[in-house]
This record gives sequence, C-alpha cells and structure tokens, in this order.
Amino acid sequence: MTRRDYRFLDDEEDRRQFIARMREVRESFIAMRSIVPEARWYEPRHEGWSLAAILGHLQWMDRLHLLQVQLAIWNLPFPFSVRTWERVTGWQQRLFRRRLTKSSADGIRAALPDQEEFILQLAVDDFSKRLTYAPTGQTLTVEQAVQEFLYFYWLDRLRALRIAEGLHPTPGDLSRQG
Repeated sequence: MTRRDYRFLDDEEDRRQFIARMREVRESFIAMRSIVPEARWYEPRHEGWSLAAILGHLQWMDRLHLLQVQLAIWNLPFPFSVRTWERVTGWQQRLFRRRLTKSSADGIRAALPDQEEFILQLAVDDFSKRLTYAPTGQTLTVEQAVQEFLYFYWLDRLRALRIAEGLHPTPGDLSRQG
C-alpha cells in the first residue's frame, strides 16, 4: 500500500477540509464523463473496468466502506478477506459494466450529505478503534479508514483512470493533497 498522508480529524475545521477534498475528488471523477468520449463510457479499459463500471463500483463501495467503519465503531470489526474482496469487486465489474453514468453520478452526489454528516458526527473516542483493510491486510484506525475509504480509494482509481486515458495522473492540485 502506498504511504498515506493521513490527517488528524480532531475538530470541525479539520473535518470540513477533509470533506472538501473528498468532494473534489468525486467531482473530478464524475468530470471524467466530459473527458472520456461518451462512445467509450462502456468500453473496458484499465484492468477491464469501464468508466460506467468504476463509477457504479465507487458508489457501491462507499456504502460498504462506511458499513465496515460503523461495525468497527460498534466493536464488531468485520474482516473482509482478500478473496471476498476480489469476488465483490469482480461481481461489481460485471454488474456495473453498462450502468448509466448519470445514475451513478447522481447517486454519488446524493450520498454526500449523509457521508459528510457521518464524518462530522464521528466521536474522537472512536478514532483509535481498528479494522482491517482487505486489499492489503493492513490494520487501520477508524480515523485512517475514513480517509482511506472515502478519499484515497477514490484518488487511486482516478489516477489509474486518467493514466489509462493518456492524461496527467491527477487534475489541478489533487496530487498535492494526497
């Protein structure tokens, strides 16, 4: 796993800055619909993912990731295995291959207020609770997992998609934030 610049989310200002970064990477991802020609939205490219599939996958993974964080907060850390992770992502790659990108973009945007409220309401006392990140087997704190799942996971996929499209890895100043 790439070394991450996790930040402390101790106060409302820290959390609002994180939320702004989270929103920015989502909007940059959604903006790929205007960069990738519509005729190629459903064409598998990077590791077999189409733009439509990756948008649907990201929308769905936000739900799964937040559930995993909530379970850790409740002291019920669910250890997804690498095999389970691979099955879920493989299933999503097939299921979302032809998903309407507008539906995914609308769903991603609609979920933001609940995600933001979750972040703003997190108790600092819960930050040190731990969970396992399936793809790497790494143990993360809740504070790190929120950042890994809701920002870095998206940023990594945005970079990969931009490279697959022959573009600079990250737009604007996202590279300085991650």
